[in-house]
Amino acid sequence: MNLLIECSLRATVVLLLALAATRILRRQPAALRHVIWFCAFGVACATPALLRFGPRIPIERAAPAATVAPAPVSALLDRSVDNLTPEQAPPRFRAIPLLEIVWIAGMLAFGARVWNGLRKARALLRNATILENLSGFALPEAEARSIRIAESDAVATAMTLGVFHPWILLPREHRLWEPKLLRAVLLHELAHVRRRDCLIQWLPNIVCAVHWFNPLVWLARSEMLCESERACDDAVIRSGVGGSAFARDLIGIAQSIYSKGDSLMSTALTTKLERRIARLVDPAANRVPLTAARAILAAAVAAALLAPIAGLRADQVAKASPAISLPQVTIEPSSMPTFAVAAPKTVIKNAPRLVAQVAQVAQSAPPAQSSGTGSLSGIVTDPSGAVVAGANVLISFVSGPPGGLSTAATDPTGRWSFPSLSAGTYTVQIQVPGFRTFNKTVTVSQGVDNQVNANLQIGRSSETVTVTAERPNASAPPPSVQTSSKPIRVSAGVEPAKLIRHSTPVYPPSARNQAIQGSVTFEAIINKAGFIDNAQLATTYASPDLVEAARNAIMQWQYTPARLNGEPVDVLTEITVNFTLQ
Repeated sequence: MNLLIECSLRATVVLLLALAATRILRRQPAALRHVIWFCAFGVACATPALLRFGPRIPIERAAPAATVAPAPVSALLDRSVDNLTPEQAPPRFRAIPLLEIVWIAGMLAFGARVWNGLRKARALLRNATILENLSGFALPEAEARSIRIAESDAVATAMTLGVFHPWILLPREHRLWEPKLLRAVLLHELAHVRRRDCLIQWLPNIVCAVHWFNPLVWLARSEMLCESERACDDAVIRSGVGGSAFARDLIGIAQSIYSKGDSLMSTALTTKLERRIARLVDPAANRVPLTAARAILAAAVAAALLAPIAGLRADQVAKASPAISLPQVTIEPSSMPTFAVAAPKTVIKNAPRLVAQVAQVAQSAPPAQSSGTGSLSGIVTDPSGAVVAGANVLISFVSGPPGGLSTAATDPTGRWSFPSLSAGTYTVQIQVPGFRTFNKTVTVSQGVDNQVNANLQIGRSSETVTVTAERPNASAPPPSVQTSSKPIRVSAGVEPAKLIRHSTPVYPPSARNQAIQGSVTFEAIINKAGFIDNAQLATTYASPDLVEAARNAIMQWQYTPARLNGEPVDVLTEITVNFTLQ
């Protein structure tokens, strides 16, 4: 039990440090924070071995000796258990065995929960229908051979099962999903397979089984699960899926989960769903992929910092001290010779070791903002890598000494600089017509030049078409069509896409007879040839007749392609068709 307490204290410190590190690195990719949590749970799991081989801190202890005279043998024989005071009597009941029983019972309960989850997973796979034809899923050939895809009525959301032989289990309703949603879901689950999340998840499960009584362990496990989901979401966004569209799809899937009740692994989707959606729609989120080399380096650094803390312990070193001779007291005559009895060993408590751990936590905490000045600078480029001159750069104070609002413009080489800023936290905003606004939060330290390089992305265009028709059995003027166009704003290096030929949508007679009105919105890509490509429905609730009429019309539209530095580029557009009755 003493070893368990020692390991629990060290695991608590390690997980607290990991929590502080992930909060400090909240602007870094989610995959990096997941690596930190993985190393923290690995160190917590290896704490018993680290305690044996970890670093030692020598602690001196005094060992005084005293010379006393023993009590007579007759007096010792008369001190039976019945004659002892309650303070002197040995305890009749020990609490440690009871604590051990409670701890073992908690471990068995957690093990039963894990076993029940494995049993349900096997039942799902036994009753699932394997999908043999994977050509419609557009998966890479290598991954299509290494995984198996099945469908089941018992699940409401997609999930990944299997440690060494992965399965992707889809709900039966996936046949009704839009192709864009199905592709995004498969990319998300394939990211879990590539990252070996089903295998990695066993590590926090082992720590939770041993330290089930520690609420911090459960909080850390939840944070690690959320970072895993965010890392897979980042992989989906990097593949070209729109963040706002994927966020709407997540909300729709989460609502469908409750219509079937709790599925086996629905918590992977619904846990902290608000934070996942906020990250999906955040254009400033860091989604840089974590390469194998960077992951290994981050894991090595985290393990090198956390392992010594988990294995640190104090060694008791005896300190020589002069013997203290006490006068002999004769209680009754006795012919027995006197003899020396060493004083009891001094009990060294855990205070020195805890002080050292607290000092390590204090050193890893983010430093307080100090007075002084630093600087901010950077370079602004467009998607092709060319520099952007005349960009408007604004910095605003967030925390620290008041700094106000400052503005600057990039020079002909695309560079900008704020040479003298008070130490603190600032928000950097870069605005250029025709490009998306760049936002980033930066902490300025004393005497440090912080680099903020911005690679601007082309903005989106929009088209709005209003289709009117007369109400059934009512006299009204013939249908009229009103079109309003709002092209993207352009900078010196961007030429917007312009609508040059369009087909007017026809009001479906079936919808007009039923007096159905509404708006239909599509998110589409204007390709380099000037045609609509990959038009995806962005409206949650719309009449199928109106959707079909609007889609048939916009797919015939033609634009002059958008150009960046004279070269045609793909650009995102939003098209809204309003159907109204007069």
